[in-house]
Parts: sequence; structure tokens; C-alpha cells
Amino acid sequence: MKLPSFTWPDGAYAVRLILAAMLAYGAAQALGLEHGYSAVFSAIIVTRPYAQGAIKAGLLRLLATAAGIAMAFVAVWLKHAGLNDYGLLLAALVPLSFLAAWDQSYRTALISALILLSASTGAPDLKAAAWRAAVVTLGAVVGILVSMVVLPQRHDHVVVRKARRLVKDMLAQLKTALSPHPDFRRDDAIDRRVRKGLLEIGQAARDHRPGKDKEHDSAKIVGVTRRIQSLCILIRSHWRNDMTPEDRSARHAICDQLIAGAEPKALIGAIRRLPPLGDAAAPEPWLLESLARDLIALEVMTAPARAGGTDGAVRN
Repeated sequence: MKLPSFTWPDGAYAVRLILAAMLAYGAAQALGLEHGYSAVFSAIIVTRPYAQGAIKAGLLRLLATAAGIAMAFVAVWLKHAGLNDYGLLLAALVPLSFLAAWDQSYRTALISALILLSASTGAPDLKAAAWRAAVVTLGAVVGILVSMVVLPQRHDHVVVRKARRLVKDMLAQLKTALSPHPDFRRDDAIDRRVRKGLLEIGQAARDHRPGKDKEHDSAKIVGVTRRIQSLCILIRSHWRNDMTPEDRSARHAICDQLIAGAEPKALIGAIRRLPPLGDAAAPEPWLLESLARDLIALEVMTAPARAGGTDGAVRN
């Protein structure tokens, strides 16, 4: 199985995670706070892969942490009122689960509440929960600061790099679908990687919603990338039908042009000249032409970020 490529931005994010964890633990120890690993958990959750929007995303996660802490305090108070452990867990998690379902940015609240509820074994007390709240908050602040300062990556560059890497995987998968004996296990592995990548860039777009500054619209890039995924799946399904060697060769040539980024007019013309597969009214030409147009649109949208020097990681 081919392992996914590892680029410098990925390494920079790994460095930020390590540094955030170590700084959070060191700060907790320096301040004499117990349960330093709670600060580490909080810092790792809050640290972002990019600098742009880190304050907004970090503050949102800090708000979620505060919500988790508040519900944990309520649960601890109810424990003293006679609530058993199951009731304690439900009291903390039910409202926070609905909050996270409404907006996934608040998932941190669930983790923060669980960290606080584990402040001590047996009957938790308010003092232990208060100290754990301070440790969790410290870790979140460290995560925000590290995201902003250490090896910062522009938000739009991260989205562009990941979107283009995903599209590269999709097109390679499209070409291998023309094999008389496709490797379905490999296809499933790539599909899982693509779905995971789409979730990541979708979260990145939600983390950063620019106001007046719309020089790079991440949400549109995410939308086009998702549409490309849908078109590739439909085309691959259509290509599972029997084909003559000539039909396969013609479509191999189209895939090569899609991957190489051929001149738009020539690419569209080549697609329209493809010999039809079976029924002349089959949707294949429309699907391929739509895919070509979306790839052209993605190339135009990502050009400003690639001009800033992030494209090399995608073209490997």
C-alpha cells in the first residue's frame, strides 16, 4: 500500500503539536498546578494547523472549554446532592452533546467536561474541579499562542495544498479504474483518505470565515473539491462496464490530460470527440466535461496561494 506523502507543512504542524504539549506541561509545573497532562490534552485539541484564524478558532474552543467546565461544575454540585455516577455523566454530557451536534466546534466542551469529572476518584469536589479548570484553561491558551507564533502557515495555503493533494489522488484513482482488473481494496483505501481530507478542509473553512477580506474563498475551494469527488465516483462507476481496448486507450488519454492540466479548449474538445460507450445518450461525456470545468475552476481559484510557494508539495 502506498503511504500518503508527508510535506513540510505537515511537519510544521507536528512541531507545533509537540511544542504546545511540552509548553503546556511545563507551564502547569512551573505554576505548581497538579494534573499537568490535562493542560497537554487541552493544548493539543486547541492547536491549529494554520495561523490565520487561530485566534477566532482558539477563542471558540476556549468558549467550548468554558462550557464544559461549567457543566462539569453543575454535575459535581449535583453529585453532592446525591446523584449517582451515571446521573453525573448524563447531567454533564446531555446538554453538551446537543451543543456539539448543533456546532461541531463545541466538541471540545465534551472533552473538557470529562477531564474535569476525572479530577478525582470517588466523589469529586468543587476545589479539585476548580484546579483542573485552571489547568485546562492554561492548556487552551498555550495552544492558541503556539498556533499564532510557531512556524505559522497561512490558512488559505493549507486548504489549497490539501485540496490539490486530494484531487491528485482522485484523478490517479480515476485512471486506475480503466484497468481490466481494478484493485478495489486500494480504491477503498483512497476513498477513505479522500473523505478524511474533505472533512479536514471543511473544518478549516469553518474555522476561518473571512469578513471583508475575501481575497481567497476557502469555502468555494472546498465545494469544488467535493463536487470533483462526486463526479469522479460517478465516472468510475460508469467505466466499470465492458470496454474495448480502443475505448480504454481513448479514456486513458483523457485522464492523462486531466492530470497534466491540459489547455482547457483542447481538453473539452478531446472529451467531446470520445467514442460513446454503449448508449449514445449515456451521461459519460457530460460527467467528463463537468469534471474538466471544475478542475479548471479549481486551478484558477488556487493560483494566488500557489504563487506564494505552496504548490511544490502538491506536484510531487
